[in-house]
Amino acid sequence: MRMRYCGLLLVLSYSLIGCSSVTTANHQLPDPTPLFIDNAFNYQSQPVETEEDIFALPDDVVRDMEQMVRPLPGAKEKTDTLLNYIFFLKGKRLNYDNAATLTARETLRMQQANCLSLTVLSYSLAKAADLTVAFQDVQIPEYWTQIRGASLLNGHVNLKVKELQSPSTYGSTWFKNPGYVIDFDLETNKSHFPVRTISQQEIVSMFYANKSAQAMLEQNFNLAYAYLRQALTLYSVASDALNNLAILYRQTGYLEEAEAVYLHGISLHPKSINMKANLAVLYRFRGMEEKAQWYERQVEDLRLANPYYHVMLGHEAMRDSQISKAEQSFQHALALEPTLTEAMAGLATLYFQQGRLEQSEKYLKLAGRHAQSLRDKERFNAKLDALMTLQAKL
Repeated sequence: MRMRYCGLLLVLSYSLIGCSSVTTANHQLPDPTPLFIDNAFNYQSQPVETEEDIFALPDDVVRDMEQMVRPLPGAKEKTDTLLNYIFFLKGKRLNYDNAATLTARETLRMQQANCLSLTVLSYSLAKAADLTVAFQDVQIPEYWTQIRGASLLNGHVNLKVKELQSPSTYGSTWFKNPGYVIDFDLETNKSHFPVRTISQQEIVSMFYANKSAQAMLEQNFNLAYAYLRQALTLYSVASDALNNLAILYRQTGYLEEAEAVYLHGISLHPKSINMKANLAVLYRFRGMEEKAQWYERQVEDLRLANPYYHVMLGHEAMRDSQISKAEQSFQHALALEPTLTEAMAGLATLYFQQGRLEQSEKYLKLAGRHAQSLRDKERFNAKLDALMTLQAKL
């Protein structure tokens, strides 16, 4: 299954580079109705949030934005105040929960959320504060999170806050000031990955896809179908929702329908490793070995060329205490991308756990040298200082 996940920490950075934008407004989206099997699920009575529900704020919070944030002079001041409001609302610190896909109102009430929920809340608050904002989908490589024994493919979203354009003294020329990116990410800086500006419609579809994955983990298949039906009715080319719908069909025994959804999804997203891998699993389950092998070869070629895939394998091997395999995977990742700090950090952790402190120090220094952001550089240097302090005591 695929969910939009990330860690919790604010990165407020200047957005100085352009981002690709994909719009569907001028294109006719395919009709998703042929993909649905409504008679197989009791979905009509399931509680699915409306788009208005997802973004709605309490009246008192709207007033706070109007009184505390809107009068401030610039986008940076407004953004800083807005974020302090999120994280320290009435003296309560917001807690991060990877599985908590919540509406803006629920996030405020429960003081917990994942990155998608935090992005939704930030968007609603920013609109109330009269800021110009846009959603961004970060094109991160294939990577999984394990929850309750299920593999969830990570995705990542953030929010771009734009400065208003200002007229120059020349009258006819307009200079665009840098904007800011609100990004809730603890594990690693993602600013070096390409981004795609997306619509509120797509964000809502992602919200529904996340909720469907949670429902499937809880074996609530009727609710999962209700969310996925709504997601694809709203945005029929959503890869997350298409993949999750096929998984739902496979889990509930509708194997031919699952195959049809996978093939449809791959026709729309021919580079989707996840859907091709899942389709191969389905074919193997059905005893269709030739088709399974054909897709498995495609997936293997794509994955072996992806250094982040090898980083993931390294962490999985570490978790399973397969030390030699973990080291090989991290080194393979570095062979593909010599400046990949995620692989360096993995090796530093691996060597530290083995007591090989000199090697751990070496890779922490390399990670600090190649870090993409000041925050990552400080994080690696702090670990290096702690390691050197430990070595001095030995």
